[in-house]
Amino acid sequence: MRTLTIIFASAAAFALLSISGCETKTGTERDYGNSVSLMIQSQTADANAAMLPDPNAIDSGDGERLNHVIESYRQPVPEQTRPEIVSNPFGQ
Repeated sequence: MRTLTIIFASAAAFALLSISGCETKTGTERDYGNSVSLMIQSQTADANAAMLPDPNAIDSGDGERLNHVIESYRQPVPEQTRPEIVSNPFGQ
């Protein structure tokens, strides 16, 4: 009977120690997720910009120039020719 009590007490102590090991968090785990919120905050340079627009903002443009820019973006990108890469680990 005494052996059974010792085994049961040891199992209970081991279970409690195992659970308490999962409860502790490292500094990295406590800080988890803060990097995303900080990145979002840093991307918003002026949160009030939509409510207070700049009075000197450009609201029109040269139509011919803008059409030229759009057409240049729509042109296909020319393929670049690359030299053939030959790998020979034996130097022959």
